[in-house]
Amino acid sequence: MTAFHFQRPEDFDLHEHFARSFGVFHGGGEVHVKIRFSAEAARYVQESKWHPSQQLSPQADGSLVAEFDLDGTEEIKRWVLSFGRWAEVVEPKELRHELGQEIEGLVARYPRTPATAQQ
Repeated sequence: MTAFHFQRPEDFDLHEHFARSFGVFHGGGEVHVKIRFSAEAARYVQESKWHPSQQLSPQADGSLVAEFDLDGTEEIKRWVLSFGRWAEVVEPKELRHELGQEIEGLVARYPRTPATAQQ
């Protein structure tokens, strides 16, 4: 406990505050995210309502395109990574780049061959 008291503004609405968040992080922007899930992951993605803005478009090859309008990408980045090779960010290009950097770091940490792992 501290002597500091927070006074919540009368017009503050928690649900509205987090309406465009993918989880609990609140970003300050507006970003449209488009992700293609392979057929292996499509059914799982379709089984849940991940975000109020989601639009799911099943594709003829069994894959699924998911689109979201968010206020930031911090949490959806981790969500996409949780699908591994079965998810690909189509847009925005900045998010694709961030994920590429993250994956490069993973490849460096988890080498592809046992010989490389021993070095």
